[in-house]
Amino acid sequence: NALERMQTSLHSLLGPVPTVHNTPMGESGLPASLARLDSVVDVNGIDYYHRRSDMRAVRDRTLRLVGSVRLPYGPEIGVGAPPWFATRTDADSLHTLLCACAYGLRGMNLYMAVDRDRWYGAPFDELGRERPHAKELRSVLRALTRCQFHTLTRKVEVGILLPQEYARLSRATHTLGALSPSLLAIAGAGANAACLQTKLGFEEPIQIAWTEYVERFARALDAAFVPYVYVEGDAPESMLESLRVLICPSFELADPERLARMARFQARGGRVIYGPQLPHLNAALEPLSEREHAALQHSEWQHADAAHAALVVADLIGELGLRRPVVAAPSGIEATLHEDDTGPRVLFVLQPQAANVEAELSLPEPLTLVDALSGERFGGDDNISVPMDGYSCRMLLCERHNEGSPRPRAPSARRSQPPC
Repeated sequence: NALERMQTSLHSLLGPVPTVHNTPMGESGLPASLARLDSVVDVNGIDYYHRRSDMRAVRDRTLRLVGSVRLPYGPEIGVGAPPWFATRTDADSLHTLLCACAYGLRGMNLYMAVDRDRWYGAPFDELGRERPHAKELRSVLRALTRCQFHTLTRKVEVGILLPQEYARLSRATHTLGALSPSLLAIAGAGANAACLQTKLGFEEPIQIAWTEYVERFARALDAAFVPYVYVEGDAPESMLESLRVLICPSFELADPERLARMARFQARGGRVIYGPQLPHLNAALEPLSEREHAALQHSEWQHADAAHAALVVADLIGELGLRRPVVAAPSGIEATLHEDDTGPRVLFVLQPQAANVEAELSLPEPLTLVDALSGERFGGDDNISVPMDGYSCRMLLCERHNEGSPRPRAPSARRSQPPC
């Protein structure tokens, strides 16, 4: 509401200028969702300041952003940090940038470009001299421009819903006062790590159990190499249009409007997976209306116990033929494929663990992969081996064997019109 008032004031003084908001780290513990903020401003994004060992956090935050806002944007891709942050290296900055792109970031602002007395690790020092880190960043930016990365799509068919009423319950039962849920999320403990564990009259403590349900299915999808996104419960229905499956934690209470969106998703041909139970109360703990209750009882949603998440995912793959564009080994290696209308264009391979490994990739078609930073070339087949250092991410440009014409050039900044 505050942002809406600020935007109204700006528009009354300056006309319909574009508005942008950057949400600080720890967004999962904030009272306002990314989707709600995105309904107010033109562009809404999140800030990234992570170490190489924080790949899981970068992935989960980006998947939430991609699933809940119109333009996944990083207003502050931390290139360095202020001195009161935890120490970050050039490798940390580069790795965070690559990982965010791997999971679907489509716009960014490198923050900051030049060092000063309250900033370190930028590509240029305080006297404007180029540091070695600038060469690596330039290589990444040139590769993103060359493949027109902002136009590519990471095709996703599965969404995991994050109901806002359960997130609010987690926030309301937080016990640590000044140590907010956001701080716990930044520390890696999770926004609901310090919630009361009482059941509050329900069958189980919903404020804790709902994220456990989400995490169990996320791990099962990861293990099966099925791409997914997190969708906030108040995200517009347009965010569901490309999805075929919606996985929804469901307890005694639920927002009727969210239930209606889920019902409309199923009516359009989508598959709704819920558990552990259908609700009978609204978010104000009042009984659902007879019409709402009857609609739920006659729904064709599929019940799924979180303990059987791996089996449910396997059944969905077999029954619906869910896409698994890249399968990787050994266990833990992740890969994301970004495509355009002609096929694969960029493949990211990620090693979130400390060990050096040889990644074995099963691709959707024969490809030659070219590392955007080092220029190394791999494969020429649909099964390729790529060496991976610990805590690393490779951006690999795809050369398809059936391409008969050169790729289109990226638009020139000199010829094109400004975006606003």
